Amino acid sequence: MAVGNNPDNFLQGVVKGTFNCGIVFGTNFALKYLRNTDRVQKLIEALQNESNWNVLAAKLLQVMDTEFYNEFMQTLVEDGIENASEIIWAE
Repeated sequence: MAVGNNPDNFLQGVVKGTFNCGIVFGTNFALKYLRNTDRVQKLIEALQNESNWNVLAAKLLQVMDTEFYNEFMQTLVEDGIENASEIIWAE
């Protein structure tokens, strides 16, 4: 019925679905072989740390006053930038 009612939309849907399937398959295939490399391991670790940080920040916002939370985050960012610049310039 879908082909008879609107063949253009049906064909576009099939093409898009096939393209998306190819992307998912290709990504999974590539990651299967790349996941044991150093760079991918570092990327995974960074993403996990970012995810953990987002959970922690959300919990802190729930228990802290908004103004105090904003000041706290600003201090963390400023200290992080200062520490990072010291590391970069030390090398």
